[in-house]
Amino acid sequence: MHASLSEVSVVNYISFFAPSHPAWLCVWPQRTAAQGPGAGVVDAAVGETVTLTAPVTADILVFSWYRGTAVSELILTYIVSSSAQNNGPQFTGRESGRPDGSLRITDLRTSDSGIYTVSVIPNSGPTTPGSQQLRVYEILSQPSLLIASGIEFNGYNMTLKCEARNQTVDTYLFLKDNVNITCDQQRVTCTGSSPFLHFQPIMTSDNGNYTCGIYNLISNNTSSPREIWVKEPISSVNISSNGTSGHLWEDEGSVNLTCSALGTAPTFSWTYNGTDLPKDSRYQLSPDGSSLVISPVTRGDTGPFVCTASNPANNQSSLPLHLKISLRPSGRIQCRAQKISDSQVELSCSWPGGSPSAKVHLQLPPSINSNENDEVKRNVSRSNINPNMTMTCRGEQEGYSDNCSLSMGLPHDPATQQNNTLTGGQSVTLTVNLLGSSSSRLASAGILPANFTWINGTSTVGSGGRVEITSNDSFSQMVISNAMESDSGDYICRAENLMGTTNFSFRVQVSPAPETSTTQTTTTPLVTHPNDNPGGLSAGAIAGIVIGVIAVVVIIGVTVYCVLKKKKDKELRTSNRNLPGESNVMQMNDNAKQDDINYAVLKFNNNNQQQILAPDCPNAPETLYAQVKKK
Repeated sequence: MHASLSEVSVVNYISFFAPSHPAWLCVWPQRTAAQGPGAGVVDAAVGETVTLTAPVTADILVFSWYRGTAVSELILTYIVSSSAQNNGPQFTGRESGRPDGSLRITDLRTSDSGIYTVSVIPNSGPTTPGSQQLRVYEILSQPSLLIASGIEFNGYNMTLKCEARNQTVDTYLFLKDNVNITCDQQRVTCTGSSPFLHFQPIMTSDNGNYTCGIYNLISNNTSSPREIWVKEPISSVNISSNGTSGHLWEDEGSVNLTCSALGTAPTFSWTYNGTDLPKDSRYQLSPDGSSLVISPVTRGDTGPFVCTASNPANNQSSLPLHLKISLRPSGRIQCRAQKISDSQVELSCSWPGGSPSAKVHLQLPPSINSNENDEVKRNVSRSNINPNMTMTCRGEQEGYSDNCSLSMGLPHDPATQQNNTLTGGQSVTLTVNLLGSSSSRLASAGILPANFTWINGTSTVGSGGRVEITSNDSFSQMVISNAMESDSGDYICRAENLMGTTNFSFRVQVSPAPETSTTQTTTTPLVTHPNDNPGGLSAGAIAGIVIGVIAVVVIIGVTVYCVLKKKKDKELRTSNRNLPGESNVMQMNDNAKQDDINYAVLKFNNNNQQQILAPDCPNAPETLYAQVKKK
């Protein structure tokens, strides 16, 4: 607010600086006016009208006013007798002279501030000079209360500024919750002429609503309230885990890591092993980032994990957190027995890789009963083991268990055949499977590992050419492709384990493949002409020769048929015999399909025709056949 000046004098006044805050009563200094004619200081506000007086007010002939003290800065010259006003170079149109020697200026501006000089020439006597200072103030607009530096955090320095935006301000005042702030406190300092209020440092006790006021001799104004809320910096950052009381099983368990911190409005971030969290769907952060869920955990999730809490005051990191991941043992528990020497055997039960370690138990009745972590090994005399014994292994780890057993018997294949008869060109498959069928394998104990050797006669057979052998610790198979008669004979598969050796015998008999030759009979009529064969055979002789050739062909065909039939009957009788000893499964793959056989009937209409019988072929049929390959 401001008060208007009279055109001649300055009025003293008392003003409430902040009418909205009656607790703050400010007594303003007196507005200065000229002390005596033509001297002193005059204060006025922008837009007002002011009158500057001369040192002589009567019996004036002429007077002149200047801006400053130079003659060249003439504003106007006024002749009293004629009321004539002559304007000079500093005249703005807002100045006018009065008969009493005064200068009236309207619509004041801040640029009007300065020294004004007057020269008065009386009707009698010497010229009288005089001067006055004019100070023009703007009406103060509302200031703003800003944080000039620092932050609103407990224990940190902060400075408030009353921003007046280049206005002419004589005094600054600060209030907290409508109470004037004194500037002589230990932590809070200010001066009336400075727009700054310093907190060194600011404390939570400084919370409140702050305002600032500005004033000069003409007007005053007050800022809007600003709430100062002193916040707490970050401290005591810590990570807690819900997985510390039990086991975190790899690929099974999950864990929730929670980051906590003291301080105002913290934000959270995480690192894993010194870097950002992996881009992994198993890692899930809560919306505010304070919680990290890992599901399921893996052995690579041991950490370290670090949480950092931040706010504008500071940031602080937690101590590293390491997760202890519990691991299940690798695979299934293993039962093993291996020969150390001719007299010693090493028995072992192994279930390694667990964390915590699995408790492993080995038992071989009646004398061996041992427990260790991860693996148990015991050396046993070969003489103390017999084929009727079974070694058992059992492993346990935190409610999780597994077991296996190992039969100490000789190699044995309970399901075999021994005789293997096939036709040449087919494939023969000889198999030894110590584990038996898949169903019996599940119900029975494991077996000792074996080595396999294939023997034909006195020679060892290996893979190559038409022979392919496939073996492992419990299975061996030999396949002979495109079998030939020369492949016939006795075969042995020798299986050996630490308890001894078992021979599995096979007999293979390969019969020759059926012939696939083709006999074609073509009858062509014989045409003769008298001049074609002078002196040659007669037509009857030629016909007799043709019939004889046909008869020979028929006899040869019947003879071959009888021989093959007898040989086939003999093979069938031989294949029905059973051989003693271990047996094996025999598989035949008919890779070479026999050609179909067609038979053509040849008949002759000769009155002198006689049956032609093949030698050693009794009861030959009356009808003769010739073997002809199917086209």
